[in-house]
Amino acid sequence: MISKIERGIAAPSFATVEKSSEVLEVPEVAFFGVGLVVTSDNARTRQLSKIQTQLSR
Repeated sequence: MISKIERGIAAPSFATVEKSSEVLEVPEVAFFGVGLVVTSDNARTRQLSKIQTQLSR
C-alpha cells in the first residue's frame, strides 16, 4: 500500500493519515509536502530511525 501511495496510484484515508501522524509524531501536513521541516543531520537521522522502527512494527 505504501508503494502505491508513493507512486500516486492510491491515497490513504484521512483516518490513516491521522493515525500515522500520531504514531510518527509528525504533523499531518508532513504527508502532503507542506511546510518543510529543517533539522540538523543528527535530528534527521534520529527521526528517520524512529520512523523506520515504527513502520517495522
